[in-house]
Order: sequence, then C-alpha cells, then structure tokens
Amino acid sequence: MRQAYIDNIERIQKARILDQGEKPYDYSYDHRVDAYDDFFESADFWLQKQALAQGFPPCFIYFRSDDDVNAFAVSKPGFKRIAFTHGMIELIYDYYRQQEDLLNSAEFSDVHQALAQFGNPYWYTFFQLWQMFVIYHEYGHLVQKGKNAEINYREYNSGNVDNILESHALELDADFLAASELARNIMSAACDQNGLLAIDETELSTLCSVALASTFIFFMKVAGQHPSVYFMDKEHPHPYVRLMWVTNILIDTIIKSISGIKLDPKTCTLKALEIADRIMDGDYKNPSQTFSQEMTIHYPDLLNHLTTIVQKMESMSTLCYNLHPDQLPV
Repeated sequence: MRQAYIDNIERIQKARILDQGEKPYDYSYDHRVDAYDDFFESADFWLQKQALAQGFPPCFIYFRSDDDVNAFAVSKPGFKRIAFTHGMIELIYDYYRQQEDLLNSAEFSDVHQALAQFGNPYWYTFFQLWQMFVIYHEYGHLVQKGKNAEINYREYNSGNVDNILESHALELDADFLAASELARNIMSAACDQNGLLAIDETELSTLCSVALASTFIFFMKVAGQHPSVYFMDKEHPHPYVRLMWVTNILIDTIIKSISGIKLDPKTCTLKALEIADRIMDGDYKNPSQTFSQEMTIHYPDLLNHLTTIVQKMESMSTLCYNLHPDQLPV
C-alpha cells in the first residue's frame, strides 16, 4: 500500500466523515495491492482536479471493507466522497485476470494492436477502462443534483424504486458524464500531442469497442446472470439500453473532437458485443443467442425506452446532460 493512500485514510479519519460502523479497506496484504494503488492515485488526481476547477470542496475517495458489489457517492456541506467496496474491485479485477490467456490469444490480434499504446497486459487494460468509467459515473452522481445538494447515493440498493423512470434518468445521466470522459481517455491514447489521430481509424474503432465491452461486461455482471430484457424495472436500465446510450455519447464525443474522422456506432456496438460474447462464453450468457442477436430482436423496444429516458432527462434541469460545458469536467 503506497503512502498516498495511507495519508488519504488518515485525512478521512480526522475529518470524521465516515458513517457509523463504516471501515476503509486495508488492502496492504491483498495480492491486488498495486491495482488498488493505481486505482486510487488515478482517481484521486482526477477528482482533485475537478474539485479545484468546479469550486467543489475536496472529494475523498476510498475503498470500503464490504464484501458486496457496490459504490457510493456522498455529498454534504464541506466535503464530497466516493467509495467502492473491495467486493466490487475483487469481482472485476479477478474476472479480467482470469481471461489473461484468452485475451492473449491470436483471436484477439486486432484488440492487441489497438491496446498496444497502453503498455499494460491486455486484461489489465480492460480492468483500467472499466475503472475509469465507474469513477466518472460516481462523480456524475455528485454533479447531477447541483453543487450544494446533499447526496447519499448507494449504487445498488436491490430494493424497490419509487420512481423507476427518474432512477433510470439519473443512471443514464451519470453514464453520460462517464462516456464523455472515457472518450477523452481514448483520444489521449490515440492522438499525438497536436490532437491528431496517431493510429488508423480501424484501430480507433476497435479501441472504442474494447472500452464499450469492458463496461458492458460490468453492466451484465452486476445486473445478474443474463437478465431478461426489462424496461420499467430495477434501479438501472437494462445493460443493452446502457450500452446503446454509452456508445452514442462516446462516439459522438470523439467525432466532434477529432476533425475528419468517421466512426460508426453500430460497428462499434457489434464489435463490443462480439468481444463480450467471447469473454463471457458460458458465464452470464444466454446459450441460445449471441448478445447481438438478442439485442437486435429487442432493439425497437430498447430504443423506445432509451428515448423515454432521455426525454425525462431533458426535463431535469440540474443533470450533467443539461449543464453548460463550463460546469462539466475539464
């Protein structure tokens, strides 16, 4: 465990901001210690940058000792905090680590080429892309109700939701911010110092698909074993709805930022589902259909539900989706 996180926990304890009985996770003896440290340092750097730019109080980030899979975003006068359970980190880290041989195989040669600039094992880059997304997503929950709002957000309640449409709107809004920021990470890896594309468009498209696959796999795992397609149900929209939305935002952000490029959302989506199908083969998967086949069958209803959610988002003035760019991450 690096000193930066030890100092961070000391600051949190001195600030007395934890809930009664809440305990930060001591990962110093965990074999994933480097992943935890990398996660914390990248998230902390980004969050403090946002706090400074947006005039927020410092945002604490830490890991909770809970075994369940969950994340928390809390905002109270004088501080904001984001927490992830070690159960969540374990689930995703171990899952991608177990795919190392598969992801190193020749059938993923196009993925290898697209991920080469990251300089890490391929499985670890999947983990890092997911990590970026969830950090940005939780920050979105802190932003979406206004700078001074008091928020105590538990990501997965697994209980009844009073207003499902509003809950789905809040989740897709946090996904909006996460997808926008993930697009910037992709552009940083794919472009030179002048902002010009340093890889070909095919590699860029594959890189986008890998990022989408890393988030979609997470959506599926936390939603349950291959959840049946649903609409007005549960706290989060169905993974297919979230994938459609995240794809649109991520691709649109990149197209608007890099002059002259062409990226096809449908191509990126199908490639992402193909990658997810191969990785999740036999796990959280309907054996009679591929993800793309199932999504195609339900596409009209999925699109209709997505449209309904976006219309709801447009009526909620404080959401990230409706904020001026100056009020969003920098």
